[in-house]
Amino acid sequence: LQHLHVFFPTPSNLTPTLENLEKYMLYGEHNSKGRKWVGTIVIGEKGGGKGDVWFEAAAGWRGWCKVEREEVGAFPVGVCPSDVVEERGRRQEVLDGKGWRVSSEAGEYTFKL
Repeated sequence: LQHLHVFFPTPSNLTPTLENLEKYMLYGEHNSKGRKWVGTIVIGEKGGGKGDVWFEAAAGWRGWCKVEREEVGAFPVGVCPSDVVEERGRRQEVLDGKGWRVSSEAGEYTFKL
């Protein structure tokens, strides 16, 4: 994914980052010049709080992207509902440790919030 450009704006510089993104992609010093711009994905935290996350994706007229959580293994065969309830806290910790996967015709990118 050599043509994937990742930015980590803070709440205070998100607006300038987005405002200058087009200029960067068209005129910036990188090896993606001349390539088709498939889309933009923005992931941020409103107010900088860990629990208040928002996501926005935009793709070209023929572009698409799929966003999903990284896979968490299934419960073993034969596990009973009481065991599932008992393990809920540990399972949530495993899920919280997983990231997100964005995939499209251009490739795949995995990230954690």
